[in-house]
This record gives sequence, C-alpha cells and structure tokens, in this order.
Amino acid sequence: MEVGALYHQFVGTPVGPETTTSLERAIEDAGENRPDCGSITVDIRDDELLDAIEHDNGYTALDGSLLAVEMTVRRGETTVDATIGTADDDSLLRIVDIESDHR
Repeated sequence: MEVGALYHQFVGTPVGPETTTSLERAIEDAGENRPDCGSITVDIRDDELLDAIEHDNGYTALDGSLLAVEMTVRRGETTVDATIGTADDDSLLRIVDIESDHR
C-alpha cells in the first residue's frame, strides 16, 4: 500500500534535468513522512529522462520508467522491502523481502 501510494502521489509531476535532484529529495521526504516508512532512496534515471523529453520545453512527466526506488516499510512486527522500477518497459512495484518478528 505504501509503495503504491508513493508511486501515484508523484507520477505525472513535471521533471527536467535541472529538477531531478530536488524531486528525488521531495519523494524521499514524502516517503519518510509516512508513519510506517523506515527508509527510502529515490533515483530518477538521467539517461531515460533525457530520452523522454520530446519537446523544447526541457521537461517531461515523471513515470515509472524514470524511477528507481528502494524502500523499507515496517508495520507492527513485519518489515517489507520494496522497489519501484521497470520490467519489459512497464512500471513494476515489487515486494523484495518480507520479514516478521512474530514467533
């Protein structure tokens, strides 16, 4: 849920080469504000970004193909590691690992 919410919160945001760093930090800050998010790292892929800019305005809309995100979510006794990336040119929100302290 946290991964999907974060993804949909920022998809469509205008982004260009001059704004990638500030948008990466904004996404990380927004993720860290979520009560269950333990850690998050965001990378907007520069090469893909430049390829996606198709007009003279110098920006494009952020989509999953531009994102590489790793995050850890902890709810109760369960920790989930998740990523946002792409596979076969489609956005992919993926659960990488689930651990539980429950015995």
